[in-house]
Amino acid sequence: MAGNEVIRYLAIDGIVPSVNAVRYDEYPLTSEFYIVTTQHSSPEALKLAQWFTSSQGQRLVEKAGYVPLNSSRE
Repeated sequence: MAGNEVIRYLAIDGIVPSVNAVRYDEYPLTSEFYIVTTQHSSPEALKLAQWFTSSQGQRLVEKAGYVPLNSSRE
């Protein structure tokens, strides 16, 4: 979750937004993002989708302030 001096994280119903609360659907206000490809997707699109789920891609996801698929911060 991105650190920002302007954004304040708010607890809802006593649940503080944290990586674990978001990952395990405990925090009630979240959005999910998907990468969708088809069987006719270009090789480049498939490589990009694979990269996003790689450890390097997930580090970028986390650095951008999103909750990655897996995290060392538990």
